[in-house]
Amino acid sequence: MAYTTIDNPELYFQAVTYTGNSSDGNAITLDGDENLSPNLIWIATRNNTMSKRVYDSVRGVNAALLSDTDVAEDQYAAYGQFESFDSDGFTLGVGTNSDGTQGHGSNTTGHTYVAWCWNESATAGFDIVSYTGSGSNRTVSHGLGSAIKFLWVKNRDDGGENHTIWHQDIANTHALFLNHTSISESYTTRWNSTTPTSSVFTVGTSNGVNGNTKITFPTVSQKNKVSASLVNTKAIMMPMDLLFIQDLNQLLFY
Repeated sequence: MAYTTIDNPELYFQAVTYTGNSSDGNAITLDGDENLSPNLIWIATRNNTMSKRVYDSVRGVNAALLSDTDVAEDQYAAYGQFESFDSDGFTLGVGTNSDGTQGHGSNTTGHTYVAWCWNESATAGFDIVSYTGSGSNRTVSHGLGSAIKFLWVKNRDDGGENHTIWHQDIANTHALFLNHTSISESYTTRWNSTTPTSSVFTVGTSNGVNGNTKITFPTVSQKNKVSASLVNTKAIMMPMDLLFIQDLNQLLFY
């Protein structure tokens, strides 16, 4: 299998731990040797069971997806949780949980967090694409230049739609769901029984991948890695060869 050698992975991926302070302007600086301006940030609470948040520069600040639930994207503007993508990190605002349901805070006093940060790059095999669904079988272009190995799609507008996953090790007639623990099952309307290529991936008639707007994070395979794409009912696609998933048993992000 062909792959690209990444001599300095800190240019494309870094992780950072931090403690929330329930204040605006909480600037989180990545502590690697290289500066990295992240395009995708995935935040998890380490000492609480609050939902994990996904932010990306295509959808912009205050537009969070919760990777462990099927709820729609929400601005959460009242909480001011995410303020900016910075040149070497990101800035958070007040992080509260006053909605009393999902626990959306990412900057709450006394809570510790980890943030996984990716830079969108064809070199590293990671792309972000936003698109609007049509409800009919169609293709969506990506900029990876290599066949997608892992695809993650989320409907951004409609609640009740799962984070849909495809991986090169399952059939193009099947799908997994990031927010479920179930095994892969046959869902022929997700990918229209078509394997992704080096320029496009195919979505079927399912509202989960082809209704309203979507976001997608496609990834191409490099050595010991896979390709990922996330689609939401507002479409956005992003290739990520930087997940460092070596097999499906490691796909436990929720």
